[in-house]
Amino acid sequence: MAITVEDGTVVAGADGYEDAADTSARLVLLGLTTFDSKPTATQEGTIRRSTVECENQIRSGVEGSQVVDEHLRLFPRTRCFDTDAMREFESTEIPEALKAGIAHRCEDREAGRVAKGDREIRREKDERGEIEYVASGKSRFRRDSPEADEHLRRLRWRQ
Repeated sequence: MAITVEDGTVVAGADGYEDAADTSARLVLLGLTTFDSKPTATQEGTIRRSTVECENQIRSGVEGSQVVDEHLRLFPRTRCFDTDAMREFESTEIPEALKAGIAHRCEDREAGRVAKGDREIRREKDERGEIEYVASGKSRFRRDSPEADEHLRRLRWRQ
């Protein structure tokens, strides 16, 4: 099933920030081809899981608010600061650092550098809205994708 891409307009049912073709292209430009060699259905599953993992990795440090509280994805978001460009992201902008972090996590996962496991992605509602997490834990997972971590560290949250 194709990825429903969040493009900054609060797309209902969005389960990623880039589709398989865009994620593959991003990685191939960097000379990383393991993800690109996989069938589209495998790539899409990897994107979904990597998106949830990367969002969970940065979720605990998030300040500001989602543009729409009930939206499943962490972005679009207000008050998110780009430390490289020293500016605040637009409320409709999906940070390139997030897309790059997810892409690197996809590559690392398909290259066997990240424990895949068979844990399902679960959704849960609380007083703030709905969140997704990998069944092993809401925000606990191995950070064994250093390139992804490096991109995700660029996202800082204004206090």
